[in-house]
Amino acid sequence: MPPKPFRPAVGQAPAKPLTCFDTVVAFLKADDWPFEADDESGTVTTGYSGDNGDYEVVLEAKNEASMFAVHVDLPVEHQADNNDDDAPAAFGELVEMVLKLNCGLAVGSFDLDIDDGSLRFRIGVLVGDAAPSPALVRDQIYAAVTSADLYFTLLQAVAAGELTAEAALEKLAAEANAEDQEAAAD
Repeated sequence: MPPKPFRPAVGQAPAKPLTCFDTVVAFLKADDWPFEADDESGTVTTGYSGDNGDYEVVLEAKNEASMFAVHVDLPVEHQADNNDDDAPAAFGELVEMVLKLNCGLAVGSFDLDIDDGSLRFRIGVLVGDAAPSPALVRDQIYAAVTSADLYFTLLQAVAAGELTAEAALEKLAAEANAEDQEAAAD
């Protein structure tokens, strides 16, 4: 026999379902993340300190659009910031690297603003009529911040003109290969 559905006691109003925004805020509180929330805009701002940098993280929880997105701002310093004559070449290399990385990513993508040079990693998910589960919120946030942190140093080196996109991608492939060999040996 199937279980009986929950029914509130007589005179007791059913609990209001959590919204997408409420779920995000509840997760951050439960996981002890410091944050600032703006329920009017549906955004929550927090930070993340990874192995390779410190990042501003903006979470969008749009109830009316039934979507949840994580944006991780990468604080890259471009050669243009130093008035270097090679800045356009370095920016072109950064564009190439972002495009090639995006082709290989299964989840998320890098966004490069060609007007101001800002770079971020973004993951978004449509959640439908229901709020996302706390597990989905957690997985999206941690996937975004760890991905941003993983690639940050190489993206920074390319933006600064220290590496070409090709050299950075070769270095990334070599590191991944070394990790695979190490894991296979264990």
